Amino acid sequence: MESAELLAAGLPGCDGVIVIPDAAHASKHDPGGPELAKGMIMALLQGKTAVITGGSTGIGLAIAKRFVEEGAYVFINGRSQAELDAAVKEIGENVTGVQGDAGKKGIATGSTPAVADTGRRLDVVFANAAVIDIARIGEVTQEHCRRRCRY
Repeated sequence: MESAELLAAGLPGCDGVIVIPDAAHASKHDPGGPELAKGMIMALLQGKTAVITGGSTGIGLAIAKRFVEEGAYVFINGRSQAELDAAVKEIGENVTGVQGDAGKKGIATGSTPAVADTGRRLDVVFANAAVIDIARIGEVTQEHCRRRCRY
């Protein structure tokens, strides 16, 4: 997986999703490890536009920061406007926050119009948002399944 690219099906304005090599992959090629991955990513993300769901906190925020460091413009998606505002401020530049719940039908691709409104082309979608509905295996009901599989 030197510079893998996967086609993204059904996302308007998106012609591909970039798969980023991880640090473990990079360290096989260079004892320096993550620094090689950083250089490899730079070539892939420079000048690209990315949508990162769940990008206002945690891993999504860290990914958004790294993408911006590597030269991408990012649109981060999150449910809380306050968290989005804080994340945009923390990232600083080359970022736009788009409020919405990626767990609701259509919202995951709902950032696409925000990208189009800026005149940018969507290059990368990083689907990071998670929906968690905790129940013990013996307590899972039809309603749990309906809520999670409503698409």
